[in-house]
Amino acid sequence: MSSESSLVFEKEKRFREFQIWPFAAVLDIRSWLNNFKDEHHDFALRLLEGFTYLADPVIDAMLRGVVQRLVTEAAAQNATSLGFFQETLFVIVQGERPSVVDSGHLYARKLRDQVGVPETRIKDPGEALKVAGKYRNIVFVDDFIGSGQQMLYTWRGEHEIAPSVKMSFEKLGAGGRHSFYYCATVCSSVGRDNLRREIPQLRICAAHQLRPEDSLTHHSHAVWKGRYSESMTLLEKYSRNAGFHANDGSEDDWRGFHRQALGLAYCHGVPDASLPVFHSTRGSWQPLVRTKK
Repeated sequence: MSSESSLVFEKEKRFREFQIWPFAAVLDIRSWLNNFKDEHHDFALRLLEGFTYLADPVIDAMLRGVVQRLVTEAAAQNATSLGFFQETLFVIVQGERPSVVDSGHLYARKLRDQVGVPETRIKDPGEALKVAGKYRNIVFVDDFIGSGQQMLYTWRGEHEIAPSVKMSFEKLGAGGRHSFYYCATVCSSVGRDNLRREIPQLRICAAHQLRPEDSLTHHSHAVWKGRYSESMTLLEKYSRNAGFHANDGSEDDWRGFHRQALGLAYCHGVPDASLPVFHSTRGSWQPLVRTKK
């Protein structure tokens, strides 16, 4: 065993003891390393160094922090407000095809239990549009802003708020009576740029903002120092071994959705913008982290 491997396994032991990482059934470093040839273990360890796992207590702390920061900053900018928090409706972001297992339902509970938002002010988009007139501020909440597509579906999607009357947040925003915010634990640079272009009146507030150089295919990423070219060749090779062959930015792209090549996983799921080598279960590939999706 190399000294680098020993350090990784010592880190694994400590992280599990402090509950930063879960049990091996969820995050299995040893089985994942077996996907790589012995001569490529240095590459795999570098790749692992660029991976971040967010455990539930960390997510809770990030969510509390970003909502509190938003409330504090917004209230300071609006001195006439009698209470930003009391004038705010929280809306769970949904994709094109909402599902009962979407992370939004988890975040609705977190808003209630961790942030103290009353259930009556946590809505899905359709229900929120029915009562939006009672509030000045609309805060959308999500775990991860990847491409921004889910927010665009939420923003533009039309819902029946009365017989034969349909409304969307896009139409609501045209009235100029509301302020719109988007809170998330992590926001990618791709999602931020897309949403700034498509919904300029939406203020994005993230506990952690990723930069373009946080992509694991970016030439200046610290884990590849001095070995970028050969590492990209190996990354594509092993991504294809993991069953991801596309080169078009789709969800089957070997670099992840929109070619973002992130090293990120939540305890409740893995963003599709993350590298497939971390989560693939295709063929005989052993995932580092098993998604709950």
